[in-house]
Amino acid sequence: MREIAWSHNLIILERCGDPLERKFYLCMTRKFGWSKNVLIHQIENQSYEKSLLGQINFAKALTPNCAPRPNLPSGTNTPSTYEIVKRLPKALKGQLPSPEQIARILEDGV
Repeated sequence: MREIAWSHNLIILERCGDPLERKFYLCMTRKFGWSKNVLIHQIENQSYEKSLLGQINFAKALTPNCAPRPNLPSGTNTPSTYEIVKRLPKALKGQLPSPEQIARILEDGV
């Protein structure tokens, strides 16, 4: 990206392997004008991962009558994301589950 310094690009390329993570830091650096040191701090602080984890806690912040309800067509066994998150073991609540953990939850019949 031309909008940020080359040194920022190098830091992101060296420290971030996932393309979505790289895009996140590129966009945030451009949006907030992070210096090189702030960018390094944000990467070391795992801001990308924390932003993903923060998305899972949305249903917890709502009162029960405002919480999203699963949108399952009648007669299907496909669980919604809300149902998967709702049935996570307490040890995983507030954490981003791995693909293996999601597969296990789906196999157990959410």
